[in-house]
Amino acid sequence: MNNGCDPKSKSYLLGSLIRYVTGDVSPSCLPSFLPAEIDYWGVFGGSATVNSMEIYGNELILGGSFTALGPNVGSTYFLDTNTGKIISNFECPYLKANDLSRAVVSDGSGGYYIAGNFTYVRGTSRQNIVHMLPNCKIDENFKPDPNSSANIYSMVMYGDKLYIGGVITTWQGSARNNFVVINRFNGSLDPFVIDASSAVEKLLLIENKLYIAGQFAIINGFGRDRIARIDLDSSTLDSWVPATAQNSTVRALATATIASTPALIVGGAFTTPRNYAFALDFNGNLLPWNPNPSGIVDAIAVSNNKVYLGGSFTSVNGGTARTNFAVIDTNGGNDLGFNYGVNGNVHQVIEKNGIIYLFGNFTLISGETRNYGASIDSNTSALTGWNPNFLNPFQYPSAAAGFSIDGSRMLIPGGIGTVNYVSRSNIASVYLDTGYPTNWSPSINNEVSVLHIKNNQLFLGGNFTTISGQSRTKLAVYQLPSFELSSFNPIVTPGIVTNLISDDNNIYFGGTFTTVNGSTRNNVAAFSLNNFSLTNWNPNANSQVSALLNLNNSVLLLQFR
Repeated sequence: MNNGCDPKSKSYLLGSLIRYVTGDVSPSCLPSFLPAEIDYWGVFGGSATVNSMEIYGNELILGGSFTALGPNVGSTYFLDTNTGKIISNFECPYLKANDLSRAVVSDGSGGYYIAGNFTYVRGTSRQNIVHMLPNCKIDENFKPDPNSSANIYSMVMYGDKLYIGGVITTWQGSARNNFVVINRFNGSLDPFVIDASSAVEKLLLIENKLYIAGQFAIINGFGRDRIARIDLDSSTLDSWVPATAQNSTVRALATATIASTPALIVGGAFTTPRNYAFALDFNGNLLPWNPNPSGIVDAIAVSNNKVYLGGSFTSVNGGTARTNFAVIDTNGGNDLGFNYGVNGNVHQVIEKNGIIYLFGNFTLISGETRNYGASIDSNTSALTGWNPNFLNPFQYPSAAAGFSIDGSRMLIPGGIGTVNYVSRSNIASVYLDTGYPTNWSPSINNEVSVLHIKNNQLFLGGNFTTISGQSRTKLAVYQLPSFELSSFNPIVTPGIVTNLISDDNNIYFGGTFTTVNGSTRNNVAAFSLNNFSLTNWNPNANSQVSALLNLNNSVLLLQFR
C-alpha cells in the first residue's frame, strides 16, 4: 500500500507539492508552507465591492461596484524611477500598511524608516513607524512605542537617532509635544526633549544642524516664530533666530545658493516677511530673493540654479500665470518661463539625480495625463515618461519619498490605494494563473449585482442602464468566448436585478422590479434560452426576491421582509 503519510512515498511527495502550491496550512501529516508572495490585484473605486464571480476557461470574471483594478499595495510601495512601474511583490513584498504613510527616510544601508498613521504592516502590529531592512523584511528589533495616535509629518536620521516631527502629545508614556527623538536601532525613546507649542511640519538637516518648521511660536519656552534650529552634536536648541517674523505656517524648507549666498529657502502659508516664499542667509537675514507666489507653497526642490515651487497658487512675480507649480531662478526669484499648466495642487516636490518629482491632486501637466504624480528633467525642462498612474491623490503633507542607493527605485508613501491601475467599470476579468486583468474592458454605468454563465453566454444583472454606450436596462448577455455584447435588450423597470439562475430551458431572474418588456412581472421573471422571449412563468412575488434556487424541476424563491 502507498501510505500518504510516509515521507518516502510518492503520495506524500505529491500531497506536499499540492499544499505548497495552494498554501494549504490545515492540520495534516503533510508539511505546511507559508503562503507565497503573490502580486495580488484587487478592485478599487466606487464602493470597491465584488458582488459576483464566474470562471470561464482561464479567466475569473468579476461583477460589482468598482472603477479600477490594480495591485493591492497598501499605502507604501517601490516604483521604478525611470518608468513609474511598481516593483514586483515577488522582488520586494508590499509593506501593506493599513493606513496613511507620510514620510520615508533611507537608513543609509539599503533599508528605510517609514512613518505615518498606520497600526499594522504585513499583518504585524507596528504603531506609526516601522523599519524595513535592505532585504525587504521588517526589522524585529525596531519597535517604537508611541502609545498614542501620533500624526507624523516629517522625519530625518542623524547618527544613531531618528528625529520626528508632527502632531504628537505623548510617546512611550512620556510627554512629547510635537517633536520626538528615538534610537534608530531599537526604537527606544531618547531623553532629549524639544517642546514645540504647536505642530512641527517640516524637518531639514544641514550638516549637524536640524531646522524645524511648522505652526509653533514657542520652543522649550523660548520664542521661535515657526522656524527654529537645533544643534544635533550638543542636543541643544540653537540661539539662531531669523531676523523676520512669519504670520502663518511654514510648510517647506530647502537649501540653495541665492545670488552667491548660501541660503535657506522657506515656503508656507505666510504673507510676511514676503508672500508665501522667501530666503534667509544662515545668519537669519532676509535676502532680496522674492518669487512672490499668489498662494500657499507646500514644497520646494532645488536643482543647479533652479528652484521648483509647488503648492496652491495661480501666479508668481506678482502676475505671471503659473498654476500650482513654478520654476524660479536663484538670483532674484524670477520666473524662468516654464509654464507646465498643472491643473491641481502640488503638495510635494523632490529632486533626485536631476529629475524633479511632483505629487499632488493634479491630473494634467503640460497637456498630458498624469494622475497625481509626474516628473520633469531639470536639464531639458521636459516632462518625462515617468507615469505611475496613482489612483488616489496625495494630500499635504505626504509623499516624502525615499530612494535606493543606486537611485533606480523610490519608496512612495501615501494613502491606501493602488498604482499602475487599469480602468474597469463594474465588470472585469482576470487570468486565473497570474491574477492580472485581461484586455476586456466594457463600460457599465452602474453596479453589476450578479453574473451567471449558461450555454457559453454570460448573463449579468444589476442596476445599470447602459453598457459601452448601448442601452441595456438591468439585464444583459455577452457571447463567449468572443465577449461580444448580445443584441438581447430586455427592459426591466424599475429597481434592480440581483439574482440569476437557469435550467435547460429558461433563465430566471429576481430582484425588485414590476415590469419586464412592458408586461407585469413583480420581482421575478424568466426568459426562454431558445429565443430570449419572455415566458408566461409569473409567480407574482409581493416583495423583493433575495435569492433563487434551482431544485430539480422547481424554482425556489426566497423573500426577506
